[in-house]
Amino acid sequence: HEKIDNQNKTQEPSSFLKRVEESKKLLDSQSRIDNLVKQLQAYESREKDLRGLLQNNYEEIKSLKSRCSIIERQNNKSAEELKDLMSFLEQKFDENFPGHDEKST
Repeated sequence: HEKIDNQNKTQEPSSFLKRVEESKKLLDSQSRIDNLVKQLQAYESREKDLRGLLQNNYEEIKSLKSRCSIIERQNNKSAEELKDLMSFLEQKFDENFPGHDEKST
């Protein structure tokens, strides 16, 4: 009977130690999971910030394209006005200096 009792006593602590080790492993795993969850939340927050920046950039680009389009139309109008002005000046020059073309040819 004593031998069996001794075996049981030695088995108890070892099974207790196994449970303690398993608990430690579970705690370590849980800690790693908690850290991963925190990292994931940080990444999600960063992604949300970046999406906001991207949306702002998109809106700014749309606004700049619109402004460029307006400026381009103004430039085209100015170019037409400049052409008209040049034609007018050439006509006035021809009127004031008739025959200047014959001398240059």
